[in-house]
Amino acid sequence: MGHRLTRTLWRNAIFLTLDSERPETTALVTEGEWIRFAGPESVAASYAGSSATIVDLGGKFVVPGFNDNHLHLVFHGDHALCPDLAGLDEHEVVAKMRHCALGQPADALLVGYAWDAPACSRPHKALLDEAFPSRPVALAQFGGHAL
Repeated sequence: MGHRLTRTLWRNAIFLTLDSERPETTALVTEGEWIRFAGPESVAASYAGSSATIVDLGGKFVVPGFNDNHLHLVFHGDHALCPDLAGLDEHEVVAKMRHCALGQPADALLVGYAWDAPACSRPHKALLDEAFPSRPVALAQFGGHAL
């Protein structure tokens, strides 16, 4: 005898579908981890049936989930807030970081992102030590795997 999956009606929201013919809808019916229906709330309610669990999302906007076990999401968020060093050589990197340091506390960590080996072929700690002798500086390589 098989186990019956729970049906859930997700309602009162705007669901982004990524379907060019119907980019948004107002309700979703799931069964276990599977989406069984996406469409207008009036149709979804009848599709879900009377035994479905109902979840009111309070008018929120819902986007498809991201399922990438190697996504550097925090890295990309931080990158948006810090100097982008892509395409700069080591001297331009130092100049950009000096500019970034202006107006910040003297002991604040300076973080830059996306330096790349083709443009910055001679990165070296000594350059940063000379430019920032008493200040911590962290420069992440464009792929996020080197600092």
